[in-house]
Amino acid sequence: MATSHSPRESKPEGFPSSLSLVRSRVAYIMFYVTLFLLALNPLVYMAERTIYPWYTKRFVADGNLSKSDVLIGFLGPLGHFGYFGSGILLSLPTVLRFTKGKMQLRKGYQSIFAGMPVILLAWIVGNAYAYVVLMYFTKDDFVFGELPRYQYVARDILVYMLVEEVMLYYLHRLFHEWKAGYRAVHKLHHRFTAPVPLQALHNHPIDQIVTNVTPILAGTIIMQSHILTFTLWLTFAFINTLVSHSGYDHIFVEGSTAGGFSIQLISGIEPRDA
Repeated sequence: MATSHSPRESKPEGFPSSLSLVRSRVAYIMFYVTLFLLALNPLVYMAERTIYPWYTKRFVADGNLSKSDVLIGFLGPLGHFGYFGSGILLSLPTVLRFTKGKMQLRKGYQSIFAGMPVILLAWIVGNAYAYVVLMYFTKDDFVFGELPRYQYVARDILVYMLVEEVMLYYLHRLFHEWKAGYRAVHKLHHRFTAPVPLQALHNHPIDQIVTNVTPILAGTIIMQSHILTFTLWLTFAFINTLVSHSGYDHIFVEGSTAGGFSIQLISGIEPRDA
């Protein structure tokens, strides 16, 4: 995350150029796309033999559950446990006061639940918005369709990645360049300059909808994917977001050192009067 919101006349000395960041990001994406494609085949194989049969038996087979029931009964608990459970686990280095890999060590170790009222409000608003979007902008096959083959899952998630990357960058940049919007909405997200994982959602409700939830949902709406494909993507998105806000320098997830590619590029264009 950005570590300061004071006026800036120029980028700090040694700040990487936009071109170097783009090159770094392209290399990062290619590495993870390759890793993802290698790991996806066994994941789809496992889903076909375990997760999909259970999902079908529990939510589809008897025909008594509506699309709304499945969204609430399946995605609801998955989201709650996935985000907050993973967030607490990834907060253990902070709880245990680990120094190895800790960024901004001089700022100490704050409570992993700091800012929780704001986080919970953002979570509730974001989930309500996601429910409406998935309920009314996906076909019934989203919850009742057959599990797609490997190549379609791979195609859909690659589209998700591209759409999310582009939308996140430009929407985030909009809030940094739009002075009034930054002050009224986005500045709340940068309240903690040495964050812990759960503070990834320390957002104004509008910020939560526009810059967090919409980029994650957009690919699914475009591709009209299956709910289990979306579940895989959501799990990846949660972990990536939580690690990026962990305050620790993780080797396998880019962004924990500075809040990610988008924020590194945007750091040089923060509102001067913020």
